[in-house]
Amino acid sequence: MSFPDHVLFGYSRAAPRAFTQAMDNKTKLGPDELWVGQWSNDWVGFDSFSINGTQYVCGVGGLHGTVFIQKILANGVPGQEVYREKTAHAWYVCAQYQVSGHNFILFHGRDNDYEIRKLDEDGRILPGAIQKGRWKAQYSSVFSVIFADGRVYLCGFSSTTKRFFTQPVKSDGSLAADESYSSTWSSIYNPVIPVKLASGRVFVWGQTASKNYWFLQEMLSDGSLVRNESDNGRFGDHYQTATAVTIDGVTYLMAQTADSNKKFFTQIVQENGKLAKEETQSNNFRNYYTYFSVYKTTQIAPEDGWMTKNYNYIHNKTLKEIVIPGAHDAGMSDSIDCTSTTNAVNTRTQVLGMAGQLSAGCRYFDLRPIVSVEPGKGAESSAVYLTGHFSEVPVVGIQGCFGQDMNSIIHDIQKFSNDKNHRNELIILKFSHYAKAKRHNNSPSTVTGFGWDPADKRKFADFLRNNLGDLLVTNRSDRRIGTFRYDEIMACGNKDKAKILVVIDGLPSDIRSPETGIFRYHDYPYDKYDPDFISPNVDLCVYDEYSSTNEYWKMEADQFAKMDDPANHGGDMYVLSWTLTQSDGQAALSATHLPQSILDLAREANGHLGEAVGRIMEKNKKLWPSVLYVDNVDPSVASLCELMVQKP
Repeated sequence: MSFPDHVLFGYSRAAPRAFTQAMDNKTKLGPDELWVGQWSNDWVGFDSFSINGTQYVCGVGGLHGTVFIQKILANGVPGQEVYREKTAHAWYVCAQYQVSGHNFILFHGRDNDYEIRKLDEDGRILPGAIQKGRWKAQYSSVFSVIFADGRVYLCGFSSTTKRFFTQPVKSDGSLAADESYSSTWSSIYNPVIPVKLASGRVFVWGQTASKNYWFLQEMLSDGSLVRNESDNGRFGDHYQTATAVTIDGVTYLMAQTADSNKKFFTQIVQENGKLAKEETQSNNFRNYYTYFSVYKTTQIAPEDGWMTKNYNYIHNKTLKEIVIPGAHDAGMSDSIDCTSTTNAVNTRTQVLGMAGQLSAGCRYFDLRPIVSVEPGKGAESSAVYLTGHFSEVPVVGIQGCFGQDMNSIIHDIQKFSNDKNHRNELIILKFSHYAKAKRHNNSPSTVTGFGWDPADKRKFADFLRNNLGDLLVTNRSDRRIGTFRYDEIMACGNKDKAKILVVIDGLPSDIRSPETGIFRYHDYPYDKYDPDFISPNVDLCVYDEYSSTNEYWKMEADQFAKMDDPANHGGDMYVLSWTLTQSDGQAALSATHLPQSILDLAREANGHLGEAVGRIMEKNKKLWPSVLYVDNVDPSVASLCELMVQKP
């Protein structure tokens, strides 16, 4: 899967929602968003920066006093947070800069205080402040400017005093005692941003709500602004969010209005400091975004075909002997048609949809199908398959939300699997937790109960066969598929396409059909009381036990204790269930949009996964997991799996 050279990142405080969208080298946006994130906190200030080629975004939370720094992965999708801190101050703006080969970040709040901290090479904030101080005013816009001769300035504009200043940064990262330049402007400008051209010339661009006047004015390397504006004019709207980016030697101004039109445009800034007459593009977004940045991406997501790339490491191993990323409740990348006590906060487990999860390298998918029928129209003709996250709640009844619909999931799988570059990728679809729903005319479906009878499972097996066709792994031998080597599984399907292994929990023996690609899943240890359980009729037996806690250290201890017990490794695969579970109180409070969400908990758990894998790799391989199973799966999990499969 090819990725664009750049992506546009945006954040909306109102939603609160973040996204990345493909952008070509002339800033034209692609039709679809690459990634969407529903963030639980309100972030009031941002900055984006790069350290040793790795890109990051930093956010500050104002009154809730939180600072985070998150890595932007090579494919333009936000990865794991590298840093989060609850601070004593309510910071509202942040500005990163580099001087003398070291990286620093300045924070500033409404009490006029500022604080400068040093960053390490991995984007983390080091303990202790380089400098603390207090300005004479609160500055609504603060940014850094770095000139070709190495001189660095912190610049700011105050919406209360209308004052603009530049202040030199010393070689140790601290601010010089005296400002280089200051002036009081005639109007309040918002936004005020730097515009650095490919030639190295630096301009300041700003717009005021007063008659929508805007200007461009050059900043010299001594920190002063030239007397006359290089360009100015009046737009038809007030663009309250803006950024500038240089791509292939051309600099673009990008901005969006906060009015009902939510217009977004890009326009070239010429080398003489004037705006080109014509916009390069104009769009109307659904949301107003309070922050924009542009990130450079690689051409190919490294995790997109990671199993094909590592085929020589895995071809002669069984599924138990390799390690793949897994997505818990993989259909819940969206939360729609929710009941009264639920929303995305207590039902959404994934940020990426099926296409994004596949491109991120995920290969084991926990899917929970719901069959919805329309009474009076016949179950056969009206049945549609959905996914969802539902449970029975005392007093109020069945509660939950629907996720990505099954047709969309199948479409994403087909598109990914038909790419010849993915011919040695194995995708395992595990179906369980069945539910039934009804709908009337075009109204949303309503879940009416849990569990499917054999007829429901037979129809669903037919649905999968009809839609996945020659992508399915099939088995006409007497051996169980769970005992096959990876290369043997790859030989059980179309050699030019990815292979889909469908395993269905609770599948009756008379519906099980390995020769047509429908396999039976069973939890390990074997259930000796299951009257339908006969070892040859169970195709894939998997150990999968979650910890049922919202406390990270309890989950970690429990998962390692389970993994270290050889008795738990007798099945065909072992799932390391690296997930935190909302308490009843958290789930209930989530209905009022209070923390912590499932994705908040995932952020905490996933932030420790790299360290956990390091510990696992020191163990006997016979006690390794075969699935790293997470909420909010992203490419970093596939990167960890690559490390594990490559270890001798």
